[in-house]
Amino acid sequence: MISNAHGAESIASELYCLLKHLKLCHSRFCFNYVPHPKGARIDVSINDSYDGSYVGNPNDLHSTGFCI
Repeated sequence: MISNAHGAESIASELYCLLKHLKLCHSRFCFNYVPHPKGARIDVSINDSYDGSYVGNPNDLHSTGFCI
């Protein structure tokens, strides 16, 4: 859970940036913002529509050393 210690404007900006990153870079999952009395919560679930394809710059892919 993300606390509300930094102020509402800062939290809103941080949450927007975080959700944008999560949705763009981790399409295997679905992210859902949920307001919470003590701050905010982001629910994460598996994206059933994900087909395993990569829709980005191939130069951004990094070898993990596990595949030949």
